[in-house]
Amino acid sequence: MGLRRVIGTQPISVRLVLPLMCASALMGGCASAPVPSVLIHESAQGSVYLEQLPRGAALTSHPIALRTSTVTRVLSGVRVQREEGLLQSLLTGKPTQVVAFSEQDVEFLTPLLVTTLSQASPDQLVRFRVTHPTSLGTEATGGTLFARDLSLYFTLTQFRVEGGGQRTSYTFHRQFPDSTGLRHRKVRFVPEGVERLDRDPESGPIGPPHLRTLVIDYTLLDKLPEAWLSSTSHPTPDLEKAAITDRSINAASTTSRSAETRDQKSRSATELQSMKELMIKKDLELEALTKQLRLLQRRPAEKSVD
Repeated sequence: MGLRRVIGTQPISVRLVLPLMCASALMGGCASAPVPSVLIHESAQGSVYLEQLPRGAALTSHPIALRTSTVTRVLSGVRVQREEGLLQSLLTGKPTQVVAFSEQDVEFLTPLLVTTLSQASPDQLVRFRVTHPTSLGTEATGGTLFARDLSLYFTLTQFRVEGGGQRTSYTFHRQFPDSTGLRHRKVRFVPEGVERLDRDPESGPIGPPHLRTLVIDYTLLDKLPEAWLSSTSHPTPDLEKAAITDRSINAASTTSRSAETRDQKSRSATELQSMKELMIKKDLELEALTKQLRLLQRRPAEKSVD
């Protein structure tokens, strides 16, 4: 009774403290809640999710029907390179690049990503990971993928992370321990020359700021020959260089044809000159024979006069 009397005598502002604290806690929980996702596939080999884009992000071009070969080329082209200091780079030479996804990973992920992208809505992206057994348990490599216009936006979010690679939610302006395995590594794409430079500012990676999003022109990637895709030693193997090569070949062919034409004209002029000289020679011979014939005709006439 006394307790009830004390509470009843408190000001209204004091009595609202507890509800307001509860509301603040709920709001904080909502702000840091993970992004809604839909499980598409999960197995011991890996998993694929459809995930909602962050609020305010530009919409994608989903659903989209991509060719299997396109997704295979994208996954096969991702390389990871460790950042090295100046001294180390001088000692070791060119930094070593390793593939992010093995052939088995690519075979596993490709059909799942193709199917999931064909089912995604414009406000969704695809999140995926593959796992491998290790001496310490498992390690995971994963990323996100979505299409916009004629580009594929690929972000490698985890690389060989020990412990199964559980997905982690990130909040703006908050720092977390590196659970990506990429803080001191660079992500590259092979072949070079298919990444777009006119990326929009809203297409950054979903996660820590040190992650890098590859914006790949997949129409250009589809047109490249297989020879460009199996080697990292080619310098910028894009269609412009292929066109330059074609133009060089055409120019060489044109030069060759021009040389042949000049040779033909030269031979024709030489033959014509030879014919003229032969005709002149024949004319001189004919003139000489005519003179001899006239002399022979005069001799009988001179004898008859005598």
